[in-house]
Amino acid sequence: MQFIRRVVLTVPVLGATLFSVASATPSTLPSVAAADTTTITVRSTSAALAFNPDMITVKSGATVRIRYINESVFSHNMVILKSEDDIDPVGAASFDAHDSGFVPTQFKERYVAFSPLAGAGKTVEFTFTAPAPGEYPYVCFVDGHFNMMIGKLKVVQ
Repeated sequence: MQFIRRVVLTVPVLGATLFSVASATPSTLPSVAAADTTTITVRSTSAALAFNPDMITVKSGATVRIRYINESVFSHNMVILKSEDDIDPVGAASFDAHDSGFVPTQFKERYVAFSPLAGAGKTVEFTFTAPAPGEYPYVCFVDGHFNMMIGKLKVVQ
């Protein structure tokens, strides 16, 4: 996990606790997160269709800001779904959702949250309140990436 500056996020990994800190890019992002906001940085790099990290843990009810840094050669988005059962129907509809950043608007009740479309080399952010404890998949729905580009949001008490 990369160390950046500002808001601290505690992520349990195999009984240890790692600390990741998030920063802001002044030209496109706010410079300081609210004290009660957990900021998490997620990246995609090169031609790999993957999120890094592919597992995020947050507390239920927390205000979460995802800073998605797309260092890839492809455009991507990050959609957090309420259930793994939502991946295929939303994925099928995403091919026709170019105008909405490949996020089908007819399925908005199936989303916890989603990012704007992040072009190659771009950074986007989105903020949401962490739902009830459970595991929620996050997926890229651009051009069929949902078959490979999947992560998991774990929400704890």
